Amino acid sequence: IHLTNSKVNKDNTDSYGDNDDLFSGFLWTLSMLQEYFKEEDIDWDSIWPKIEDVVRKTIILGYDTMKKECLGLKSSYNCYKLLGFDIMLDENLKPWVLEVNTDPWLFAD
Repeated sequence: IHLTNSKVNKDNTDSYGDNDDLFSGFLWTLSMLQEYFKEEDIDWDSIWPKIEDVVRKTIILGYDTMKKECLGLKSSYNCYKLLGFDIMLDENLKPWVLEVNTDPWLFAD
């Protein structure tokens, strides 16, 4: 399965898949991915913590850079960053960070 950026494929009507097949196309929500794992007898509860782990480790790697962006503020509580993570699962269901979006798109087109 290859899930990809909806912004890139917004005009590709085939990307939405077949209405009769929930798992066709590649514009899936996280809940659709969970449902797919359930249908395939893949234990989501064992994979999700691994995904969270690579996300945490990636944030730690970028922490110093993000902290510098908050210099000059009266309080670090006023500084936040919303990140979008693209994660790939390999054939062993090991998560890999493909990219981190510093300005993620929050809505489907």
